[in-house]
Amino acid sequence: MPAAMIAWMHAAGYVDVARLAALKNAEALAAAIDVLGEPPDRIAATLRAHHIASLVRASLDCAPQPARFAPIYDAIDRLRQLPFLTAAECVSGFDEVRSHLGAHGVDVLLLKGLYFAERLYGGSQWRPQFDVDVLIHSSTRRQTFRALLAAGFTRTAYDLHSATFTREHVKVDVHGWLRRAPAYRIDEAAIWNSAPTVRVGGVEARTLSDEFALVMLVLSTFEDLGQGLTRLKQLLDAYLLIRSMDASTDWSAFFERRSRENISPIALVILDLLVRLFRIGDDAPRLAHALEARRRSIPELSRPELLALVFAARKNAANMAWFRGVYPGSVARYLLSFWVGGFPANLRPGSFPHALSAARVALGTRVSDREQRARG
Repeated sequence: MPAAMIAWMHAAGYVDVARLAALKNAEALAAAIDVLGEPPDRIAATLRAHHIASLVRASLDCAPQPARFAPIYDAIDRLRQLPFLTAAECVSGFDEVRSHLGAHGVDVLLLKGLYFAERLYGGSQWRPQFDVDVLIHSSTRRQTFRALLAAGFTRTAYDLHSATFTREHVKVDVHGWLRRAPAYRIDEAAIWNSAPTVRVGGVEARTLSDEFALVMLVLSTFEDLGQGLTRLKQLLDAYLLIRSMDASTDWSAFFERRSRENISPIALVILDLLVRLFRIGDDAPRLAHALEARRRSIPELSRPELLALVFAARKNAANMAWFRGVYPGSVARYLLSFWVGGFPANLRPGSFPHALSAARVALGTRVSDREQRARG
């Protein structure tokens, strides 16, 4: 059997494993693990790379004769490096940050994390957390950063979309935007006006509406796919959210609103990818029908091509070319904004040749031998 076909079969196998674990179908999950036919260390490494090791392990615990998966459990334990936050730590961390920022006139929304764990998975044991994610108004970023620094947090990481602040073992990712790119026209007022109040871990918190939670996942998935950084955990979040909201969603109106935001091509491609990847046409028939009515606007990908896109290596040229074909604006402007968003960390020695060669691949221009050597 050709090596490419074997790779696609393994990729499809891990998609099935992720889906069955998320649905808590323990018996079918156990069979899917057996079908992988790979050594425990390799299975554990793949599950951890896609941030679903704990999810799979929790589901396997409910399978018949879970002890037979002890070698995989042991392999997962050997790979685990970062400690999870408990549900109580997530709640207290969020509540403290919200209270402190509120005293400085900054409103926050709780993103993903514990809310997704409780709402979509059934508890934090199925979707454990390393950090707490919050959204603020983009106009309050400097005010927020100063307030967190004054509270003893240290800024430890940042990118175009968010900044990470850490104090002891609590890490908070502060997002000023759902996702930021020159072509996007996301209505920030609509995000905040539609934010519901929910109860999470015993406290009340405002969070994104289902619609904007899905927009956030669609945009982050699109950009991660374009860079070869996709994780099955993120795709599972979107899959489960789609299943929960399909019956009550007017998808035609959804796509119309995305058109006004200039992200309709992205939404169509990513939602079609999710429906086909997880084969959820029966679980989300309204979305499947809406996508079929817009089939001419969605680039065709065979299932092997789709799997290759999801399981690609970092900065894969084919993924960058795919991104270039879908992004609804100038990729050159996008790359410039992305680079500026990483300033000044992107000025460290050796970063510019890597950025230049990656940009040329993304733009579809020829990469010189010298740049290839610099990159590799």
